[in-house]
Amino acid sequence: MNTYTGIAFYPVSLLELSMLRRLSFVLFILLCTSSNLLLAQDNYNAQWIRFQEETVSPGGVWYHHDVRSDSPSTGALRIVCDDPFVVWVNGQKVGEGEAKKLHRFNLNGIVGRGTNSIAIKVSNSDSKSGLFVDGEIRTQGGHNHIADSGDKWVATRTKPVGDAWTKQGFKTTGWTKVKVLGPHKDSQWSSIVLKDTYKDRYVLAPGFEIERVAEPELVGSLIAMTWGKRGRVIASRERGPILSVIDTDGNGIYDKVIEYTNEVKNCQGLCMVHGDVYAVGEGPKGIGMYRLPDNNNDDKADEVILVVNFVSKGMGDHAPHDVILGPDGWLYVNMGNHAWIGEKPHETTP
Repeated sequence: MNTYTGIAFYPVSLLELSMLRRLSFVLFILLCTSSNLLLAQDNYNAQWIRFQEETVSPGGVWYHHDVRSDSPSTGALRIVCDDPFVVWVNGQKVGEGEAKKLHRFNLNGIVGRGTNSIAIKVSNSDSKSGLFVDGEIRTQGGHNHIADSGDKWVATRTKPVGDAWTKQGFKTTGWTKVKVLGPHKDSQWSSIVLKDTYKDRYVLAPGFEIERVAEPELVGSLIAMTWGKRGRVIASRERGPILSVIDTDGNGIYDKVIEYTNEVKNCQGLCMVHGDVYAVGEGPKGIGMYRLPDNNNDDKADEVILVVNFVSKGMGDHAPHDVILGPDGWLYVNMGNHAWIGEKPHETTP
């Protein structure tokens, strides 16, 4: 639950507001490129599995596995199969894939609290048979429930009746425990490269592309951003200072960082208005919103001016967050339910 506090500020023109909205959309895309999505790593801990028979005649093989989660969750699957396959999760078809290629499936909005059922149909075309599933369900609290293929999976060569086998609550009576073939590096499919790039972390709508504009080694973990002067990006590093991120040669890739200020840290919100940065974070006079002008254009704050104090036990999930410029020319700060304004609001505050 969040509350919203309005802070009086001078009005701006409609043209400036229009430009700010357009810049905010672009900045949202930039911020996404520095975030990590589930299963964005190169380690694959699953096991190759197959039906128990040593040789499998052509035809279908159906696999099923249940994973329980104790809270609302997100998730993802990475699958390689010796043959074409189709995958369902909780009764919903999430995709299909070609043989001997790595495929990724996002389970956000599909998995959740309770039992989550993974069901895969493999269209086996020869005597070889193998399935590799590297999966994970992650709770809101950050706990991981592993959904990797292994000895807890079951399979059948008998075509299931209807679609109940793809849903939660399906009884796998009569199904057989799979045969575990071992890790990928020791398998007959080890020549298939299992490696993720940063682009593989994202699921994009058709027609969209994503490009990293600043390397993680340069900027670190970022939690808030806004446009600065002269094409700069002003960003706050997690538990760290505010940065001015610079594209020195104008090629669209940011390659230089200057510390804008280290006097206001762990900022959850940044907003540039009329050349001044407004930052919500931990400053020299406590948690609050600070104005940080850079009048000499050296990419460093000239002053650190407290605008308003907030009462909060740190800058966590329930603390003060983003600050935006409203259409009425006022600044609005998103306050978590464990934070509030530290002084009596002006009588005209919305």
